[in-house]
Amino acid sequence: MIAQDITAYGADRPADGEDITMLLERLNAIEGDFVIRLLYTHPAHYTDGFIEFLARRDTKVLPYIDMPLQHISDRILKTMGRRVTKAQTVELLRKLREKVEDLTIRTTFITGFPGETEEEFEELLTFLKEQKFERCGVFPYSPEPDTPAAKLPDQVPQETAEARAKKLMEIQQKIMKKANRSWIGREVRMLVDDVDDGMAIGRAMMDAPEIDNRIFLPRAKRLKPGQFCRVRITGADSYEFTAERL
Repeated sequence: MIAQDITAYGADRPADGEDITMLLERLNAIEGDFVIRLLYTHPAHYTDGFIEFLARRDTKVLPYIDMPLQHISDRILKTMGRRVTKAQTVELLRKLREKVEDLTIRTTFITGFPGETEEEFEELLTFLKEQKFERCGVFPYSPEPDTPAAKLPDQVPQETAEARAKKLMEIQQKIMKKANRSWIGREVRMLVDDVDDGMAIGRAMMDAPEIDNRIFLPRAKRLKPGQFCRVRITGADSYEFTAERL
């Protein structure tokens, strides 16, 4: 399931009383062997009911959420129009970690947003280290014509934005490697994306297509794309897993 903000589902029809949790309940009732991955969510639009649904282990919805946070400085969040504070974000992440077993959180940050000071960047860096996101992308800000941000004062030099993004990703790669290694020895259900010369390439619940990690499964020439199979993770680095079939 993908939208710019799936957690806003139903907000344009308040009289219907419909929200993302009700939609997921209906989708979950559809018969068939499939899973549901949620892309993308907004931290300001989570409800307790949605979190409780994510915590259930009897649904087709994977314990994976993509929640682009963009930054954590309250001043920058306000300038971005994010409608959420640092304290609210930290509390939401705490609640999700507490409620949802084996949760993978993917997020995105922007460095060098207009006016970002060295202190605000360090605040973001500290937040990244503390939260230890399993998946994360970092992008240097670049002004787009005719956007409000492009007209803001104190534009950060592009080389500074890029250097800050690089620094964040260097730390994030170490975090991801450690998180991935925690899966070694565990059994997962793998969805096969491709089979090449007997090597099956696929993903498990903790990885979305194209942007996240892949699992490499040797001696799997009989498998076909679209099939599920049970595997045990045997190795991991920052971006890839190896596995053996069970």
